[in-house]
Amino acid sequence: MERADIVAGILRAVDVYNASGHEPRIDRSAGAETPLYGSKGVLDSMGLVEFIFAVEDELAAMGVPATLADQQALSQRSSPFRSVGALADFIVSGRQAQ
Repeated sequence: MERADIVAGILRAVDVYNASGHEPRIDRSAGAETPLYGSKGVLDSMGLVEFIFAVEDELAAMGVPATLADQQALSQRSSPFRSVGALADFIVSGRQAQ
């Protein structure tokens, strides 16, 4: 699976998250540069948990098994949840290590 496919899947998860009525909505107009969590992102800790579930569901539908709320993801110095692209890179790097 290519990084671009993973980015597209994460952006579909953004659409699912936004459609479920969460506020503030994630503005996905920046594509892979869309901020998610942290100083530039709109997700708080509860929103991040819900978003992670949406991403995992989308990835599973694509045939990409992933568990994103694990010690590896949460212990990184630079959060993989800071942007769509950072999350895609984290997912791709984890799949290559398997």
